[in-house]
Amino acid sequence: MFVLNTASSSARRFTYPPFGWKTNYPKKSAVRKGVSGESRMQVSGHRYYSPSLGRWTRRDPIGEAGGVNAYGFVRNAPSTSSDYLGLVDLSGMRPTSALDLPVVVYQHYPGEPGRNMASEGYTMINGRFDLRGQIASVRNMIQCECVSLATSEEEAIIAPRFGLACSVSISMSAAVSNRPPTRNIPGRYGHEQRHARNQLDFIHNRIVPVLEAMEAKYAQCCPGAGVEQQAIDARIRRATRAFQRFMTREAGHGHPSGEPVDGALHPPLPGTNTGHITTLDGPATDWPWPPRPVDP
Repeated sequence: MFVLNTASSSARRFTYPPFGWKTNYPKKSAVRKGVSGESRMQVSGHRYYSPSLGRWTRRDPIGEAGGVNAYGFVRNAPSTSSDYLGLVDLSGMRPTSALDLPVVVYQHYPGEPGRNMASEGYTMINGRFDLRGQIASVRNMIQCECVSLATSEEEAIIAPRFGLACSVSISMSAAVSNRPPTRNIPGRYGHEQRHARNQLDFIHNRIVPVLEAMEAKYAQCCPGAGVEQQAIDARIRRATRAFQRFMTREAGHGHPSGEPVDGALHPPLPGTNTGHITTLDGPATDWPWPPRPVDP
C-alpha cells in the first residue's frame, strides 16, 4: 500500500503479510488508529489482538460472561456481530442466563389454525422449535481446539506454549403466542424462561466441569492425535448426548423438580431484563413455520 503526499508522489509504502500487520511499521511510532507500532498488535481499548498468533493476548474483560473461551470475541462471529467496547456480549440470541432470554411474540388468528403456533410457547434452540431439529442442531455445540497460550509475539517465537481450549455455543430464545387472554403472555414467557434456565444450568453444572477438567489436563500441551484425541472426542460425544437426553426430558416437562409443569404459567424470573418484558407488549409477528403437532 502506498501513501501519497500533496504532490501525488509516494510518501510511504506499507507491506502486509497474510495476517494483516504492517511489516515495515516504524519501531518507535506511537500507538494510534488501533495499531501498536512496536508490537504490531491491534489495540482494542481493553486488550490487544495479535495477528501473528491469530487471537487476543489477554482474557476477555468480562470473563466467562462472554463465553467459555475467555480468549474469544463475539463467539467467533465477527462478520455478523460487534463489540465496540469489548465489555458486553452482543451475540443476540445467546443469553448468559435465563433472565436475558430474548422473546418474540407471534400473532394468533382465531379460526385459522394453519397460521398459528401449535403451542402457546416454545423455547427456541438454535432457531428451531421442534425437538428433532433442536437435537440435531446441538451436535457440534462443544468445540475443543489447540490454541497458542503465548501472551506476546516474542514468547510465541522463543518459548511457544500451546494448550486445549473448549467452548460451548448454543442459541436460545422464547416464542410465545398472543392468543387470548393476552394477560397470560408474561406467564407464557416465564414458563419458557424456566425451560431455558434448566438447560443452561445443565450446561454450566454438568458440561462445563468436564471441559474444564480436559483443559486443565492439557494446560501445557496439546493432546496427541491418537489415543488422547480419541478420548477427548469420546468425552465430547458423551456430554452432548447427555444434554440431548436432558432436552428431551425438558420438552416432555419431565424435569425432576416438576417445574415447569406442562401448560403452567409462571411470572418472569425476578431480575429479568425489563427490555425483554417490554417486547411482550409490542407488535406481534406472523408465525413463519407450517403447523406441526407438539413434540411428545
